[in-house]
Amino acid sequence: MGSQPQPRTISDAQGETLQLGTDRITIKIDKEATGGQFSLVERDVAGHFQSPPKFHAHQDTDWYCRVLEGRLNFMFNEQITECKVGDAVFIPRGTFFRWANPSAETARCLIIYTPGGFEGFFREMIPLIASKSDKVGNYEQTLKDIERVQDKYNLIRRP
Repeated sequence: MGSQPQPRTISDAQGETLQLGTDRITIKIDKEATGGQFSLVERDVAGHFQSPPKFHAHQDTDWYCRVLEGRLNFMFNEQITECKVGDAVFIPRGTFFRWANPSAETARCLIIYTPGGFEGFFREMIPLIASKSDKVGNYEQTLKDIERVQDKYNLIRRP
C-alpha cells in the first residue's frame, strides 16, 4: 500500500474539508497516510441529522466514534443509546445500526474507520448530493446512484 507511514501531527485547521449536505466532514488522516491501516474523520453533524431510514452495516470496516460536542443517538436492534460529550461507541464490521443527532444543535464527532478507505465514500457522495436538486421528482434514480456508491464501499442495507 505504498510507502511506510510516517509520524505526523495534524492541527485543528488541517485536513480535507468536504461539505456533504448539511454536514461538514474533515478528513484528518486518509488511508494513504496510514498505509491503509485506518482513516480519521471529524464530522460536524447537523441538528436533527438522521442516517438513512434503513439500518446499515459496514461489511469490512470497523467504526469507532467519539462525541466531541453535543450528543448523538445510536440505534442497534431497535434499542437507542445516547452518547454525550466524551462518550464513544465501537461498531464492529457487520453490525447493523443507524445513528442520529436528536438535537437542533450541531454535534461534532471524531470517527476512526479501520481499515482506512471509507473516506472515499464521502468524496463520491458529494456530487450525488449536490446534483440531487437536478433529480427532484426522480427519487428512484437518485437512490440508485447513492446505493451504487454504498455498494462500492461495502455498506449493506438491511431489507
